Amino acid sequence: MPLDQVSKRLAPQFQHVEGSLIKKIAARATSRSISLAGGLPHESTFVFRGVTWEMDDGSTLTLKNRALTGGTEAEDGAAELPLNYMQGSGMPELCGELRAHMQRYHTPAYDDWAVIPTTGSTDALTKCFQLLMPPPGKKPIILSESLVWAAALAIAAPLGYEVRGLELDSDGMLPSALDVACRQLASEGERAAFLYLTPHGQNPTGTSLSPKRKRDLYALAQEHDLIIVEDDPYRLLFLPADPDETGEAAMPGVMGLPKSLLSVDTDGRVIHLESLSKWVCPGLRLGWLTAPKAFVEGAYRKWNELTIQFPCTVSQSVFCAMLRAWGQEGLDRHLRRLQVHYAKQRRVMHLAARRHLQGLATWDLPKAGMFILFKVPALKGKGKAETDSVLEELLAEDVLMVPGYAFDPSPEKAAEPAFRATYATASPEKIEEGIARFGKAVARLTEGMKEERAEEKTVPVMD
Repeated sequence: MPLDQVSKRLAPQFQHVEGSLIKKIAARATSRSISLAGGLPHESTFVFRGVTWEMDDGSTLTLKNRALTGGTEAEDGAAELPLNYMQGSGMPELCGELRAHMQRYHTPAYDDWAVIPTTGSTDALTKCFQLLMPPPGKKPIILSESLVWAAALAIAAPLGYEVRGLELDSDGMLPSALDVACRQLASEGERAAFLYLTPHGQNPTGTSLSPKRKRDLYALAQEHDLIIVEDDPYRLLFLPADPDETGEAAMPGVMGLPKSLLSVDTDGRVIHLESLSKWVCPGLRLGWLTAPKAFVEGAYRKWNELTIQFPCTVSQSVFCAMLRAWGQEGLDRHLRRLQVHYAKQRRVMHLAARRHLQGLATWDLPKAGMFILFKVPALKGKGKAETDSVLEELLAEDVLMVPGYAFDPSPEKAAEPAFRATYATASPEKIEEGIARFGKAVARLTEGMKEERAEEKTVPVMD
């Protein structure tokens, strides 16, 4: 019997979605078919015949639309460039590459899973939020980290979800917090729609789940019958624990990366999302989703066909050609270069913080990703106004950082004040200067608060 806990939790309105009838008919086509069905434009009218991509290592990738140019890959070395409509399940060649990638580097713990290309993680996440909406009469509740990727909060809000943030430590979400939240919901006759989390390099906190933490959270998901939406764009940016290790030999490459929650999923309750945005480029707007086959080929593919039809074929074809050209060695080589960059940038920001933020802010060294969350103890309990005063001073000084409340599911509760900084793109010199200005802004506000308290103590009491 296929393992699939996800499809059992489909929103009622999506349980009988039929998808595109036209695409169903098109899928029956053979080499003998006379197609008078689909509204496909004739490929002779297309303005593009092919494209050549220049790679960062000096090599090139050439793609051709052979419906127009003829020939074969063996003859001219060019990969296929499909430019017409296709099935919502994506380019078959890319799906094969992605399945091999997931099998090799994630090794899902059950057999009946499938993979499908997506138009980036944001669109895939939106579709998951829609597809997993609880039935009428049940509270639409998402359990997540105490600070959550801002876009996820923005997606959840118009859909009517309440996001409940759970406590984190340096190893990510606390299992005890998840257990308490699930039991509290059960006492109210409710159950979370799903658990949403980022297991590696969490945005904005930079935390990563330890292997034991993943197993413990998954066991609780089984106990409380939770679906897990695992948004994992930063796993490939995993870094050495020692901030001074920045050489290529110290990097995990591809084979030294941690396993995902998908890797411990034994009964088909994890939806795993990945994206090209952080390790290839955001502009391709491409990612992929891995989940139980019945969910992927049923609900998700059908909703894909009715909304975007399919991800961009140019993006799919160049990514497929890139994976084939690289192989495992090329992928490992690229990731090591990428990891070296982020390890060096992380070290620069960490050392700058040690020089300029001692006694003013606290932070944990991120194990992956591109963010450090600087907590400002002096602002705790002061609300958003004081945080905004630091933000305004930073903006006036041409330093851009994001206040922690932008990621807070309940910003009105004024959780621990913090600022998120990214070490991804700024030069080492600008990182140094930006952190120095941040330290000065916090110091000035802290000093002002001390003076206010001193004045309050010296005000005479009138009889």
